[in-house]
Amino acid sequence: MTISDRIKKIREDKRIKQSDVAKALDMERTNYHRLENRGEKLTIEQLEQIASALGVSINEILNIEILKNDENDKLIKRIE
Repeated sequence: MTISDRIKKIREDKRIKQSDVAKALDMERTNYHRLENRGEKLTIEQLEQIASALGVSINEILNIEILKNDENDKLIKRIE
């Protein structure tokens, strides 16, 4: 799944319209539509703004799961 697909899925799962995200970002809906479709070409700042408007973390958009310290320790021990 691409970054654009993740952003769209998160937005749709939360039942948020593109126009609502655009308003939160202080831009026109058409500009947000283009931004949402840029995916891998988004800057960190743009990802932060979109994540904030959607109420999620950048990690969620990028589909990165952060392991807790004890889970990291268990993972490291399994690898060793």
